[in-house]
Amino acid sequence: MFRSGFGAATAMAARSTRAAAYRSGAQKVIQYPCLTAASERNLATEFGRRHEFVVNPSVRCCVTPHSSIDGEMSALQTPFLRHRHAPGRGRVNAVRNMGAVAAQGPNGMPNLNTSQTQYENVESEAVEAAGHNQNETNDFSLVLTERCIARLREIQALREKQQTSTTQPADASTADGGGTEQGTGQIQGQGALLVALRVSVDSGGCSGFQYNFKLESSETLVPLPDDQVVEKNGVRVLVDSVSAPLLNGAIIDYEQELMRSAFIVGTNPNSDTGCSCGVTALLLSWLALCVTSWIASAQGAVEVGRLSELAHGLSGQVTVLDTKRVQIDGLTYDGRGPQAFFWVGKGQPGTDGVKALEQGTCGANPLGRYDGDTVIVELPQGLTMADIDYVSMWCIAARQNFGDVRLSGVREQLGALPNPQAEDLDCTTPEEGEAPATMSCMELDQNALNLRYARDPSDESTMMIELEARVGVTEYVAFGLSGSSQFTLMDNADIIVLTVDAGGFARARDFFVSGRNQCVNGVRVCPDTESGPLAGSNDVQVVSSSRSGDVVLVKMRRPVGASDPELDLAIPDGKGFVVWAVGPMNEALDLPLFHSRHAEGDVQVDWAPEVIGDRCVSLIAQAENEKVPGWRREPLLLEEGVPVSVLLGPSGGEYGIGSITQRPPWGIGFYLNGILIPAVGVERGKTYEFVIQTGDDASNSAKYHPFYISSDPFGGYVADSELEQREQFENGEIYGGITGLNESDGSFRWYTTGNGTLCQIEETEASSAQTFDTFEEYNATLNYSCTEDSAIAAGAGRLVWSVAPNTPDLVYYQCVTHNNLGWKIRVFDEGSVDLDELRALSNVDPQTEENQEGAPQCLLEFNGETYRYAKCSPISERGIEAVIYSTVLSETGELDMAFSMAPSSGETGWVALGFAETSGVMVGADAIIALRMADGSISTEDYAMNSRSSSGVQPAGRQALSLAESIFNESTGNIVTRFRRSIGSVTPTAAALLLAKGPASVSSTTLRQHNFRTGLVLDLESSASEPILPNRRSNYSAFVAHAVLMGLAWIILVPWAIFMPRVLHFKDPLWFNLHRALNLFVTCMVLSAFVVALVYGTRTETAHLVIGCIVFGLLVLQIAGGLLRADKGSARRTAWRMAHVLSGRVLELLAVANVFIGMSIFGGVGWGWYLAVGLVIGLLIFVYVYFLSRDFVKQSRGSDHGADGGPVDSGKDAESGRVPGEHSNSAA
Repeated sequence: MFRSGFGAATAMAARSTRAAAYRSGAQKVIQYPCLTAASERNLATEFGRRHEFVVNPSVRCCVTPHSSIDGEMSALQTPFLRHRHAPGRGRVNAVRNMGAVAAQGPNGMPNLNTSQTQYENVESEAVEAAGHNQNETNDFSLVLTERCIARLREIQALREKQQTSTTQPADASTADGGGTEQGTGQIQGQGALLVALRVSVDSGGCSGFQYNFKLESSETLVPLPDDQVVEKNGVRVLVDSVSAPLLNGAIIDYEQELMRSAFIVGTNPNSDTGCSCGVTALLLSWLALCVTSWIASAQGAVEVGRLSELAHGLSGQVTVLDTKRVQIDGLTYDGRGPQAFFWVGKGQPGTDGVKALEQGTCGANPLGRYDGDTVIVELPQGLTMADIDYVSMWCIAARQNFGDVRLSGVREQLGALPNPQAEDLDCTTPEEGEAPATMSCMELDQNALNLRYARDPSDESTMMIELEARVGVTEYVAFGLSGSSQFTLMDNADIIVLTVDAGGFARARDFFVSGRNQCVNGVRVCPDTESGPLAGSNDVQVVSSSRSGDVVLVKMRRPVGASDPELDLAIPDGKGFVVWAVGPMNEALDLPLFHSRHAEGDVQVDWAPEVIGDRCVSLIAQAENEKVPGWRREPLLLEEGVPVSVLLGPSGGEYGIGSITQRPPWGIGFYLNGILIPAVGVERGKTYEFVIQTGDDASNSAKYHPFYISSDPFGGYVADSELEQREQFENGEIYGGITGLNESDGSFRWYTTGNGTLCQIEETEASSAQTFDTFEEYNATLNYSCTEDSAIAAGAGRLVWSVAPNTPDLVYYQCVTHNNLGWKIRVFDEGSVDLDELRALSNVDPQTEENQEGAPQCLLEFNGETYRYAKCSPISERGIEAVIYSTVLSETGELDMAFSMAPSSGETGWVALGFAETSGVMVGADAIIALRMADGSISTEDYAMNSRSSSGVQPAGRQALSLAESIFNESTGNIVTRFRRSIGSVTPTAAALLLAKGPASVSSTTLRQHNFRTGLVLDLESSASEPILPNRRSNYSAFVAHAVLMGLAWIILVPWAIFMPRVLHFKDPLWFNLHRALNLFVTCMVLSAFVVALVYGTRTETAHLVIGCIVFGLLVLQIAGGLLRADKGSARRTAWRMAHVLSGRVLELLAVANVFIGMSIFGGVGWGWYLAVGLVIGLLIFVYVYFLSRDFVKQSRGSDHGADGGPVDSGKDAESGRVPGEHSNSAA
């Protein structure tokens, strides 16, 4: 069906011919395909008497009493907003559906007056106002809702404020809006009204009424003689005489949505006056298509060609209408792409392109289904046909081209294109007091954070910034200018920290980042107003804000320049680096705690773009109680020697991949053994085979879906940068399906090994005709005929995966070329498969919905009873293997939780789950600790962690436990603990947790030190969130490097440097050169490790930090002392030697002690490491004592029997006569 309806087509004809008449200036006869008498009158009024208008008698059409052409005449007055009552197919039509929902009326025609229930009882929030005409009395009335009245008052107040600030005192005839010329029809008593709302009606033909809203300013406020004037509660609405009968009794409302706000006609009792002449929709569609084709050819339009059919059934014929618009006839698209948009740009279709909007749709929603429609697409501001090479449909989420057409073949013809008339373009005028209508937009975090920005057109020194983010009510989102002009750097950054409460109220503050920790005494991440002695001002102003579920939208203003030179940065006039972060706020919700997500790599924004580019997808609010639970599917536990079939199939619609993963679906997904993206279980040390039939045609992305296994939960390896691709290989994060090569020239090349011929499962009519409660019912309707094709089977690919012992517990199977086609793989140790845990991974949300009775749940078996929890969180980190179960009981103010973890000493020992005040910090935390003794008894108590010693970790009862019990699971070897505690100071959406376990202990009051522990931040409520591991996890390699360097230096090399004078004293100067070389090498190693600690360290371990600084200082003094030693034979030589030897021994003892402290801090260091290091130190001590005793014996013998029969001086070598530790080099 022609998308805009016949009315829009006729309107286009009116615009085109009207424009031609204006350009010619001569009297002509212009023939319209369809006009009514009212249309002729309006056209005559518009053009004056220069033209003659003739109705074509050969064309009969169906119009409502006020045709679309009439409305187009009003459109020349630059309408404020257009709103249409129109039938549709469940998606946005040529203009956005804001009014009634279509229903069948008499003769099969649409009845547009079926949404009255939306405004039943409207009198409770609206005021009915009678209209009056200046020349006669009538009973015209409108109903103005309170929202409408309030919005008009706001605009009136804004105009008053502007007039007060910009006008000079004037005489009474002008100050009150008077002084108008006689005969304008001004109403007496107008007073100080500075604004009125004019409402008029267009007919959309059989598509229903289209409404125009325009704000009349003080200059044009005077009503026309035949206007109906409605005044109520200090506001005024004007309706022209032609529109009045069609609006009598209608409800005028003001609607506020996440992405836009607008005046609308909520319901209109007159809108069912539609077509009654019996012309069918097919005839209207044909006629409209003929009209638009005639207009296009008359205007010199250029036919370009057909869209290439790459994916999702896309097709259509493309015609360029003018320098700004293209028309696509016969557009078909299945609507299954997650984030598809019309897209234009230079070169090849790609991420550098920008959105082009369908004419009449100013929103940013992804495209829906098209069935042979005709649409007009507008280029964004700043672009013309001369600036682009292609028109395409592009999916932002998958970074894929569904199809395109190139303009290169008609480039010469495009030079003669006309420019569009201003009224032909939509979305160009901002609302009064609002941000610019066209803002550049870039995605900072996929499906989680969008940035929109533009200079304020009324003040070039101000930047309008809009953030659209997915954050909770206790989280912040931060965005700002990088602290470096060369790359993205948080240090010295100038940022906005934004929070939005449950009611949508936003608080935005200007922050300066002087350090990477929470603000203390005006230092680190602090508001400008609290930044120590430099305290400045808050230069951020919130314009508007809203919250819909977990999505917030906030518009702000900030100066382009630096208001506080010491704290602010100026926005560059061009490209500049930026930073962003998201994380939890503190309990008072006034300061950020830490970031859970932040900018990865360098992020640049072009603050002064030549083309206003929109590359964003509007976030879809997913309030927790509105999320659709996905189908439950049984997990797939793989077996060695049994191949797994991997096919491509549909994503499953409402209950499919999108609901299962809570991520945007691509429209297709992997089917493993006939199951849509099941959770897969494997065991370490075993080998598995995948038979892959997901497409091997690399020239067509719609038929090329290589299968691979990695640590990336999203997939789409092809879209990563070369650096990211290389790093995944170097870090060992690719486990199968892709092979990478480092070329001799330094470049990185990769190729896929997990691809085969395409066997695509297809939906049938039965599949899409209804919604199925279970996947099994849906799956039974699918067409698997491709599996019977022997040619496809012969081309299947095979991927063999041997699961290495060091494979992480959780990896993913995904597609190389597309995001979110696969799901999770749980890797178990051999013989330790937990099916309940595997079932919990099948869906993001483990909570079972009522309509899925009997489906697997997030269950815990405990003492013969089964308990259900809202969330299960498997944790595998630094020697800790655990599962945390949680449900937040808001009505009682409690946390209902459990955790399962194996003790560290076989079947005995203790396990703990702690609640920390600061993420990762043990001291000050509360914990639930379960201790299993040798006799099998288990005690479960509430502990306070007041210090790191056993005496500081004691039962305290601070958590107000209403339940605490534990059992030992013989089959898994885990201690399982259930408890309920008061929520207290815990933030359920960002709980800072500690997990630890230790060896068997004598009693509950003398717990032995833990040998494994880790910290994390966990959202106990949202099942869609993953655990956030501590920041030090991201610096894990740095911690390992620090530990290895320090361990080798102080445990191995320094002791041998000490031994050299005694072991090789007879090899002079060899022993001295070795001694000096070892010490210099040690110095380099320690210096490197010290720098690593300063850069990546947490600085929270006071003892280790203090001792480390002392050791480093003594090392520097020791090196300086060696370089500045006294001359041999001088009186100070002996004193220097004694000081040098003594300080060296003290330095070594402190360093070794700090190594052990570091091992205890590091966590995940078992007793075996302590034993190994202890044995090495013991061996070194033995060697040292041996050489010391040998020298002592030699000296004792020498004192009795010197070489010359006399005594040997004490402290000198019996053979050389020198003190050990000195050398014969005279330069020394």
